[in-house]
Amino acid sequence: MSNVSVVAAVHNGLAYTRPFTDSLLRHAAAGAEIILIDNGTDDGTAGVLASLSGVRIIRNDSNLGLAAAWNQGVRAAGGSVVCICHNDVVLPAAWHARLVQELTTHPGAAVVCAEDEHLMGLATHLFGRELNALGARVDADAGGVDAMYPGGFDAFASAFQERHQRLRLVKTSSGCMALRRRLWEELGGFDESLGPVYFVDLDFFVRALLHAPSTRVYTWAGVFVHHYWHSTLYDRGGDAPLDSAWRRYARKWEGNADAVGALNLLQAHHLLQEYELVPKRR
Repeated sequence: MSNVSVVAAVHNGLAYTRPFTDSLLRHAAAGAEIILIDNGTDDGTAGVLASLSGVRIIRNDSNLGLAAAWNQGVRAAGGSVVCICHNDVVLPAAWHARLVQELTTHPGAAVVCAEDEHLMGLATHLFGRELNALGARVDADAGGVDAMYPGGFDAFASAFQERHQRLRLVKTSSGCMALRRRLWEELGGFDESLGPVYFVDLDFFVRALLHAPSTRVYTWAGVFVHHYWHSTLYDRGGDAPLDSAWRRYARKWEGNADAVGALNLLQAHHLLQEYELVPKRR
């Protein structure tokens, strides 16, 4: 998979970064390029990243923000397809091969996101009780992710993906996503004016739909990742930074009816029909 690059930004959060890098390297495909951005970490993460083999580390002396770090990674990447992950996800086997195949099989797909337990309410409604017992956030040291899933995470993810791979949801979850580098270039990258972390992904999704309204941004249940949802929110002091980021995002798109329509579409809870990929927006 030499045409595929994996990019992730890391700013502290070592308890989450360890299971992420463990799963990333355990399931790395031969030839896949892996680029991690050390975004001014100061909690011992830098030493852990430096010990990883087969990984390119780009070190920033300070935290430049999520958008800037992702842009650094994609700019340095050689792949025509880029998989971008948060550093608080746990990845299943063959995750990037499956995401990339989904993206490249459907030319109308702009961005394909992996399913995660963040969508628990919807998934429980669609899939039954198998997600009911999963919490949104747990102590990463208290048994780890395997303790949350019957039979362990890898076995659960494999069964889940096999059972639900036909389902594609118009509800984005950006813990792990695949996109074409060409799209990133055409959109001018991620918007670094939005602040340190929040709404960078959502803003990119909205711009992707405005750029080519006939395309889709969606979540595919054929790849299931565990996402320690809102770990950044908890570690950054609660809702205040999130509220501030939302105000910046809202000011950017204020008065733009098309952007509001795209946002409403992305926040919808409905299915894409299996054999209508990728249906055009109306």
